[in-house]
Amino acid sequence: MAINEEKKGKIVDFLLAEYSELNAEMNRLRDEGMKRLNFFITMTTSVLGGLAILSGWKTISDFQLQLIAIVALLFLLIVGWGTFRFSIYRDIDIDFQIRSIARIRRYFLILDPNTQMFLAEGKSDDEPTRYITGENVSSFRTTTHTIISFFFAAIIGLTVNIFLDNIIVSIAIGLIGFPLSFFVIDSYIKSMFKKALNNASKSIQFPKSQKLVSQTGKSSKKQNAS
Repeated sequence: MAINEEKKGKIVDFLLAEYSELNAEMNRLRDEGMKRLNFFITMTTSVLGGLAILSGWKTISDFQLQLIAIVALLFLLIVGWGTFRFSIYRDIDIDFQIRSIARIRRYFLILDPNTQMFLAEGKSDDEPTRYITGENVSSFRTTTHTIISFFFAAIIGLTVNIFLDNIIVSIAIGLIGFPLSFFVIDSYIKSMFKKALNNASKSIQFPKSQKLVSQTGKSSKKQNAS
């Protein structure tokens, strides 16, 4: 059914408003990610600095210092895990924003395919983006991933040292714990993005293989992918 010009104008206004909202949300997610990372690094620096100062106090025994360090690192680990999880959900949400924007862009390209030559480079399909396909190496996520792996290893090492009172064994266990925790967390990352990729793939409406068809009173027909 053909859409009259008045109704088409309302649709265009609605989509432009939606486009603006999606862009604003995507920028907000990126800004919040950097704020959370900066806050986490600042807190980590402050806590570790405080532990360094406490280590110089003669009134605190080694046992007490190790207990305080474990509690402090557990606190940082909890905060870091929250920041780390946000880095994953942020990328999943950004992928959603980009694909939603691409659908709106597709609408205008269907109205007039010649418009494409005047647009900045961008997606006009809504297939999953690099944010969830495994091609995205986020410095935000990598930084938090590395730091919390270090905290996990340090907590294990300190705990072992409290019971065994053997610094060599404790350091060795801590060194083993770091790559182990890094690998476990990396597996968690991959499972989260795999799930997001499967969900995104199910919602594709405009695959790359689908050609643009000018809308002259008719809806664009989807071509079945062979």
